[in-house]
Amino acid sequence: GIGFDTETLKEVERLKKYLSGKWAYIAGVLKTLLTYKFKKTEIIIDGQVIHSEVLLIAIANGSSYGGGMKIAPDAINDDGLFDVCVIHRISKLKILKVFPTIFSGKHIHIKEVNMYKAKKISINSQLPTPVNLDGDIVGYTPLLLEIIPNAIKVLIKNKNQKIPQ
Repeated sequence: GIGFDTETLKEVERLKKYLSGKWAYIAGVLKTLLTYKFKKTEIIIDGQVIHSEVLLIAIANGSSYGGGMKIAPDAINDDGLFDVCVIHRISKLKILKVFPTIFSGKHIHIKEVNMYKAKKISINSQLPTPVNLDGDIVGYTPLLLEIIPNAIKVLIKNKNQKIPQ
């Protein structure tokens, strides 16, 4: 992700020295809400160019992240596509209204939110902007991602299968 979620992660890490668990997270979200500066960004999704001031860009292969937020509720992890959620400039008051809807996936119906399916994504910003991957800051923009279908095999337990004792 890029934007609000990454800025919140940075703030939460700083606040963990003073607050524990959920209190660090709540304080981090509130501090980020008060200080967040929208990122002027160019996003290229499978050749489609989008220029926007963004609150958040989340690139997902599964439907949920960050403790159950359904950022990409229609994502299918083996369809060979990224699901991209772009939340454009939005008022701080509306952020408070939108945030709870992310847990149910209903944020996708808000006009400032656009969802895309993509094989290749490029993100450039005016200033280098931190990028997080599964909650860890792993680098800065510019960013180029391309999905490689069927690149890894994953074994999962059949729900009906009993494990021998």
